Amino acid sequence: MNSTWWQRKIVALLHDPPDKVLDIPTHKERASVLMQTALRGLPDVPPTGVPEAAWTDVAKKADTVASAADRLNFPKDLQAPSDCVLHPLSGQKMLLPSADPQRASEVQAEVIRDLSQKANEPQKRFLLLWRCLEDELAKREPNVPWSLLPADTRIPDHPLLQHARVASAFVNCLPNPATLLFAIGPVQGFIAAARKTRDLWMGSFLLSYLTWHAIKVIAEQLGPDHVLFPSLLGQPLVDFWLCKEGVVTQKPSSDRLRLATLPNRFFAVVPAEQAEELARQAEKAVREEWKRLAEKVWQEICQKVPEFAKAKPIWERQLDAVPRSLLGDLQVE
Repeated sequence: MNSTWWQRKIVALLHDPPDKVLDIPTHKERASVLMQTALRGLPDVPPTGVPEAAWTDVAKKADTVASAADRLNFPKDLQAPSDCVLHPLSGQKMLLPSADPQRASEVQAEVIRDLSQKANEPQKRFLLLWRCLEDELAKREPNVPWSLLPADTRIPDHPLLQHARVASAFVNCLPNPATLLFAIGPVQGFIAAARKTRDLWMGSFLLSYLTWHAIKVIAEQLGPDHVLFPSLLGQPLVDFWLCKEGVVTQKPSSDRLRLATLPNRFFAVVPAEQAEELARQAEKAVREEWKRLAEKVWQEICQKVPEFAKAKPIWERQLDAVPRSLLGDLQVE
């Protein structure tokens, strides 16, 4: 993707400032400053900044669609308390602690400036903001519940930062977005083949690992925000990838990388014209990684037990059968 793709995603990610609900009347002005800060120094961005009209239209459309995806439409003339968040299932209230709006505004400006200065490439800068913004805000100003501040004070059941990531996913899919559901399965037979506890773990880990290689196709080409389910934020395999890309410096621990944290399917929003090709690439990525793993295991076994080489025809037959059975239920919608 060209630099414009990632710049538009940065704009949509910051269409609302993270502290919007602390000072709603001036949130548009704060958002404008944050967008200009995040874009400064990127290719094709003039030193004077991007004209306001250039990002306003982009952000507004993405915000509208993301809002419709996140929550029910709410009449403008109805009001609700803005000092709490609601559990999306039980409706239980949790009061938000008081925070200093001025301090919050200063911290978010500092964080976005510092993160943006770490990368001059649009893609890497977006990934930095997507992955590190929430963590850095919480680290520098722990008195503000950044992860709880609602996107809409009238329906406070989801956070603004989550809504912003959905908006950044939609911005380049408009006007013709499509959803892509990729499933590896059925998995019951694969898991049931286990004979020991470690086999159960390995079966679950393999499915999680292979799913990640399908997801990686979307994350690399479009951005990790395009995967709406499961959330990729903080996932060990995703952070390992971001570490190799130079986005994060802290490599996940070996214990975390051994966890089967991803399900056997994912749901993404993509440009409609790219949906089928992305699905084919994801399937290809799973098959190729399965073959790579199998080849490595084969070499290890034959090195320790040379006589096992006689079983090559059986090995290849079983090797070919597994991805065919698991990917037979691949769905693209």
